[in-house]
Amino acid sequence: MQKHICAQMVSATQHLMSYVDRDFYYRHASCGYQALLGLPVEQIIGKHVSELHSSEVYKNSIEPKLESCLKGEQIHHRIWVDSANLGRRFIDATLTPIVEPSQEITGIVVSAHDITDLVELQRELEELSARDELTKCFNRRYLIESMRQLLAKIQRDNSVIGIAFFLDLDNFKSLNDQHGHLAGDHALRTISERLQGVVRANDVLARYGGDEFVLLCELSSNDWPQALSTAKVISDKIKVSFSEPFDYQNQPINLACSIGFTLIDHYDTSIDMILQRADNDMYNCKQSSRTR
Repeated sequence: MQKHICAQMVSATQHLMSYVDRDFYYRHASCGYQALLGLPVEQIIGKHVSELHSSEVYKNSIEPKLESCLKGEQIHHRIWVDSANLGRRFIDATLTPIVEPSQEITGIVVSAHDITDLVELQRELEELSARDELTKCFNRRYLIESMRQLLAKIQRDNSVIGIAFFLDLDNFKSLNDQHGHLAGDHALRTISERLQGVVRANDVLARYGGDEFVLLCELSSNDWPQALSTAKVISDKIKVSFSEPFDYQNQPINLACSIGFTLIDHYDTSIDMILQRADNDMYNCKQSSRTR
């Protein structure tokens, strides 16, 4: 009677609860599984766990945890599941071995819940913390972390190199002085939108500070002549993005920028030195344009 009541309680809950035998077949499942897997509970019971999940998820995430649990471990883990009804869902699960008085392990109780909303909220917060509030470009902290990761990748694989561009807006202070800081903010937002249209999907465009931007690019070949050619192409695209004036209160305002860059290879170990080289190159470009 008591076992029957417990089974009924498990079946009725929207919480993800199930009992899996030693051969990894579902013997009991709550109605919460119906929404997740898109099958009536009656069609879940009796199926092997591998039949209800992708082979990738089962082999890499689920099967190893089930096997560890059968050795007597209680397992906590997080997996993703492609639900027929709900799309990709993230699941937090606890696997507990069922130990008989004889110390024989006869199966596994799975207690899990859908944490997709929490995962998405965490991602949104991480995205917000990585972005500059005004321009929506990445912020300086994210840039430094991205450079750190790129340097580590280059050290592991010297066929990879990078390019760091340093951009500084020309006469931005005069714009603020003449039209006010609201115009300056509008210019920064407009320029950022244009630059986003230039960069590649995996590039990192960051507002470094004030009117300075850094663009970090990864190249899959350590061919330096080709890298220099790529850097020139990107620089030209950036300059073209500044060719059209931006509109502020029905008034066209022209802006230009100075661009410097440096290549990053396996000899580089200092982020500060990389940025300093790109900054120096930008400064030289700015000075040479003034002397023409």
